[in-house]
Amino acid sequence: MGEFLTNHAGEQLCKAETMSDFRYIRYEELKFWAPSDGGHGTDCQAVLEDQDTLYRFPYPWEDNHCARNDSGEILGIRFSAINSRDMFKTMAFYGFAIPEQVEHKPVYAHLKGRSMGGGINVSLPCPVDPRFKPEPYPIGKSSNPVTSCIAIAGERYDANGVGRTIFECGWCETYFSLDPGTLAMFLEHITKKYSNSDFLPWLQVANRFKAKQ
Repeated sequence: MGEFLTNHAGEQLCKAETMSDFRYIRYEELKFWAPSDGGHGTDCQAVLEDQDTLYRFPYPWEDNHCARNDSGEILGIRFSAINSRDMFKTMAFYGFAIPEQVEHKPVYAHLKGRSMGGGINVSLPCPVDPRFKPEPYPIGKSSNPVTSCIAIAGERYDANGVGRTIFECGWCETYFSLDPGTLAMFLEHITKKYSNSDFLPWLQVANRFKAKQ
């Protein structure tokens, strides 16, 4: 199930959310549309006031999904472009240690026998959770080294409209944000690791990260 942006005629214009997750829509897009909200689907103003709302990260190549003036301000929304978005779009960055205060969640694996119709789920500690170091890993893992992975989840905004990037652990999917100092170190890591021109999109995305205040 999901909700849609609607006009006053009740027409559904584009998908907005699924299960209270608004990663189809950027914060700036929902704020632009709120005065035109038809009230037949998503209550835009209520969503904007909810500081737990998770919005879409502003990927640079999606800037043209809205008509804009020379200053980059939105003049109109191309709803068909928004409808074509992958809600769970992400990019992952490797090798930078996730802050120790992040409380990781278990990683779940599904085990199933060759001739079994069903199976069982096994809960494993997140392999980069510092609570389970040093070795041995409580249940067992491959001999390959474990690499930290930080992926983009989206954005959240406070009551003053100040945003912060929401990241997630690439293993257990725990959400977290980074303070200004840690984000600066993360950006330095990205700049060094992804300096090759082949990784230009990664650098363009990283330049839009927002620290928590």
